[in-house]
Amino acid sequence: MYGYVRPFVPELKVREHEMYRAVYCGLCRALGGTGGQGARMTLSYDLTFLCAFRMAAEGTLPEYERRRCVMHMREKRLTVKPNPCMLYGAVASVLIAKAKLDDDLKDENGAKKIRAGASLPFVRRMLARAEKRSAVFPEGADRDIFDLLGNLSAMEEAGCVSADETAGAFGEVLSYIFSAGLEGSAKTLCEKAGDACGRFIYICDAADDLASDMEKKRYNPLAAGWGELAAENGELSPLLKDSLRISLPLTLSEMGEAAEALDPAHPMTPVIKNIVYLGMPRTMNGILDKKNCESRSVPKGKIE
Repeated sequence: MYGYVRPFVPELKVREHEMYRAVYCGLCRALGGTGGQGARMTLSYDLTFLCAFRMAAEGTLPEYERRRCVMHMREKRLTVKPNPCMLYGAVASVLIAKAKLDDDLKDENGAKKIRAGASLPFVRRMLARAEKRSAVFPEGADRDIFDLLGNLSAMEEAGCVSADETAGAFGEVLSYIFSAGLEGSAKTLCEKAGDACGRFIYICDAADDLASDMEKKRYNPLAAGWGELAAENGELSPLLKDSLRISLPLTLSEMGEAAEALDPAHPMTPVIKNIVYLGMPRTMNGILDKKNCESRSVPKGKIE
């Protein structure tokens, strides 16, 4: 996905870091088991957060085992065993990858568009295999998600000048993905967290890509709304930075409300709070300051 939703590892306890890494490795394993080995390429920190949050919201306790894999042959690593939350995250990950390729085919040119077109048949097969193997993904959810993404695409193609509206539309997408198939308080919590997470990711991505999008004349909600005031000397303007330093923490406060409503005794809750209160603000500040930002500098499939 995007890689903006990650923990601040130095502030995690050793056992919390082990548990987070176990969810990450467990999602990788679930991807291989549902979508085939190629599906592992869709592994991301954002979907790792989704798996952890759904487990905490549902009260699903992770079960662990130690396993070797191709990337870590010398030692066995703690891994979360497959459970409905992990399998759900695997299918969602492949589905989002399919949507991203569709978007690249519409918006990109040159080599990136060619790569997207060449990858699309493989991703379609992965998605078909994942949906067939995973009974935890609600029937028809893929159509609902693509419909919601279609609404967002229509707004972007129309050149929507309100970043709040387009970010809200992406928030609806992640709200649905986080909560599909759940009921009661778990559904409410996941809807709230997914909506705030989606709006945060969308604005961070827009800020991160602003200079590149303006140079290549691609749609960017911040550029569309702020015009010439959006950038200064090829970077985010001080005025836009100040605005985002006010608005993004408000979005994070909504995620904080959802995190605080989780069972404090659940093993994933401290990890989730670290991500919300430390990891995501650090990502935000890194993008706005253009320093210490790991969102694009660390390979998406690597965690130590």
